[in-house]
Amino acid sequence: MHMHRIFSLCLLVAAAETGAENNDVVSALAEEEQCNLSFRQLRAARTLDSKMGQEQADNVLAATDVAADDAASYSEKTSYNEKEALKFAHLAAAAYCGAPTYHTEDLESLDCGPACSHLAGRLTGLRLIHAPGDNDASYSIAGRLDGECVLGFRGTSSFSSAIADVKSAFPVALPHCEFKGQQCMVGAGFLDAFNRNKKHILKALDELGCGKSAGVAVTGHSLGAAEAIVAMYELKLLGYNIRTSYTFGQPRAGNDAFVHAFRQALGDTSIFRLVHAGDPIVKLGPGGALRHVGTEVFYRGETHEGYKVCPRDEDSLQCSAGAADIRWMFSGADDHRDYLRELMGYRLSGGCRQNLQRALGAAPGTVCPDGSPKACTNPPGVNGGTSCPLMQFCNAPLGGAKGCCVGFR
Repeated sequence: MHMHRIFSLCLLVAAAETGAENNDVVSALAEEEQCNLSFRQLRAARTLDSKMGQEQADNVLAATDVAADDAASYSEKTSYNEKEALKFAHLAAAAYCGAPTYHTEDLESLDCGPACSHLAGRLTGLRLIHAPGDNDASYSIAGRLDGECVLGFRGTSSFSSAIADVKSAFPVALPHCEFKGQQCMVGAGFLDAFNRNKKHILKALDELGCGKSAGVAVTGHSLGAAEAIVAMYELKLLGYNIRTSYTFGQPRAGNDAFVHAFRQALGDTSIFRLVHAGDPIVKLGPGGALRHVGTEVFYRGETHEGYKVCPRDEDSLQCSAGAADIRWMFSGADDHRDYLRELMGYRLSGGCRQNLQRALGAAPGTVCPDGSPKACTNPPGVNGGTSCPLMQFCNAPLGGAKGCCVGFR
């Protein structure tokens, strides 16, 4: 009797998913949550049938039916919107533009390349946020995107440094955060980057008129995604309403206590974590970080091939935890940057372009994008000019005018 009831439920769910699109959130979550619950029902029923009798078994089944209903209710409230994700992907890409590699003026005027072109006319009140003298490791942007207050965090500038930074991010205690007596731990680099910019972020939000009740949506790519997670939690504790947010290529940010505390603090807020099947960064994190924060949206291949919205507890073998998905072990930078590329038209960390006049050193001004004076010349040594470090070139024209050292992209 119970076996017939349980397997009928799974068959109905499977049939519903067969006729659904890849982005049918309700059926995708129902498959994971309700079928898992059903097999737990089966085990409970077998045990109770043999030990306590039919009446008690029916009571357990009724209780687990309530849990299944709760899971279905949760899936109905969780609605992934790919068009909204695309909008935030452009914002996360724009955070890579500006100093120290690109001119701040280009980003401020939204003339920084394809990332900016997709935001022109939609992003207003742009604020560039970074601690003095620190333009890369803790860099973020804030503004109003289609009227909504938004905050975007920059990832690390190169793929190799992203690997090194994540591996070297020792866990540190997150103050005022614990869950059932266990101290919350997050990556030292993630927390340090947010703390250095915290007062500047709060100032920018205040200048934009982004009050705590109005709330803010937060995004980021790579290490910027992990910083975004820390920022969401910290801003929530300060009383800010966190709106539906999206991250891309997010490494694990903290330990199990942090994951639970984050979910408890943000409640039903939808945080979507986009994962590309071949991205190795999503498998990494500081010591003790075993789980992710946010609902996984798993892209097995190209964007047009569709996606799967995965359960919160990351136990689905059809998502990035699946043993069959081992491409990440043999992949590289492209898989980490190719989020929604078919829709974006460019790689997520490759949406910045130099303004040609500024890149050639022809633009007026005596300072570089990071605020330092122009010092290098082509060739080096002309008129007291200096040479550039390894893997950088001087953007000054030939003949003696001084320029800036710019990294290869």
